[in-house]
Amino acid sequence: MTPLRVSDPQCGFKLFRRDVVRTHIAQTQTSGYAYEIELLLRLADAGALIEEIPVTWREGHDSKVRVMRDGLGMLAEVWSARRRAGQAG
Repeated sequence: MTPLRVSDPQCGFKLFRRDVVRTHIAQTQTSGYAYEIELLLRLADAGALIEEIPVTWREGHDSKVRVMRDGLGMLAEVWSARRRAGQAG
C-alpha cells in the first residue's frame, strides 16, 4: 500500500538521527497504527536514507491487534497517512 521498501514499518525497532527526523515528527499527524508509516513516508520524500537491518523477533501473545476486527480501520489509516505525506494516488 506504500512505496516504502520496508518489510515491517510498524516494528518497534527504529533508530533516527535527531537532526534528520525532528521536523518530520512535528509534521506527522497520524496518531494511531499508521504513525510510523506516515513518518517514514515523510522521511523518504525528503530524501532520507532508510535502511532495514534484520533482527530476530519472538512474537508475544499479548498483542491487542485483531486482523479481522481492526483490518479495515488500519487500511483507512494507512491511506490517510499516505495522503497527508503527499504519497496518495
